[in-house]
This record gives sequence, C-alpha cells and structure tokens, in this order.
Amino acid sequence: MLLAIQTAQTNRQMQASAWKTWLTPGELVADPIATNKAHAEQTKGISGHKHGPPHVQSYRAFIAKLINMAEAKATEETDKNHVKLLQQHLTNYEASGVQQGWTSIDQFRVRLTKEGQGIVNYQLSTMLEPAARHQIEIALAVTLKLIESEVRPGAPPRSDAERKLQISIDELKAQLAAMK
Repeated sequence: MLLAIQTAQTNRQMQASAWKTWLTPGELVADPIATNKAHAEQTKGISGHKHGPPHVQSYRAFIAKLINMAEAKATEETDKNHVKLLQQHLTNYEASGVQQGWTSIDQFRVRLTKEGQGIVNYQLSTMLEPAARHQIEIALAVTLKLIESEVRPGAPPRSDAERKLQISIDELKAQLAAMK
C-alpha cells in the first residue's frame, strides 16, 4: 500500500510540470465526461477500432462547450477574438480527424468533484507550431477565466482512490499500533 500511495503521489506531483490544471464550472466537463463514456461503450471489446483515443474525442467536446459558454459572456473585443481563435482551432481540429488528434492535444483529462465542480487537466501537443500553440494556450486561459474558472498551479488534488488508500494505510497503522 505504501508503494501504491507513493507512486500515486509522485505521478500527481509530476503532472504539475506537464499539465495545466483548472477548476471549472461543472457544466463545462459534463459533455467531455459523457463523450468518454460513449467512447468506452463504442469500443468495448473492440481492438483496432477507428474511433481514436478517448482524450481526442473528449477534448473536442470540451472545446465546443467552452466556446458555447464563453460566447455568452464575451463582451469585450479581445474576449471575442479569443473565442474566435478557439472556434478556428476547433474547426481545424475536426477537419484533421481523430487519427490526427495527437497533433493538437497530448493529454486531456476531466473529472467532476464531489462539490460539482470540474477539474480539467490538459497538455497541448508539442507538434503544434510554437506560435499557434502559444495563441491557443492564451485563448484557453482567457476563455476559461471568462467562464469563472481558476487555474490551479501545482499538482492536482488527490483522487478519491488516493484518499481511500491513505485512509486504509492510516487504519492499518492504527491497528498495528494497538497490537503492540
């Protein structure tokens, strides 16, 4: 159990150097989560399918929902320009197809907290042209802030599994101490 918790903690801490982490309204992650579930059902037991990796599908759903939510709140011209940039990114992304999704996004994960907020972790692809990648990063940050998301520097919060494992370790330590 100690090895498992140390591995989980190390992985979570390393995510801070590779991924952006945002705490978002829960509404933003509902579509990507549903997309992940639908992908899992479509591909269950199928090897060699042509649906691409699930994070490629859920990233598309995330960008589409983010654009939809940000359009309603974009009042300043700079905000509208960032939304337009994301719309163009989404158009290009969809035109590339799922097999080329890796050229835009390396990793993308979403989950819902117990409090109903979304946690979004992502890393844009290093295959994106650097200036384009920078513009997309800024557009994502501006639009996420526009819909009242908060960037979470550092490691993401512990997962439920990590919390449960820590509780089990603490209980086992207490039992061992009582046996002495």
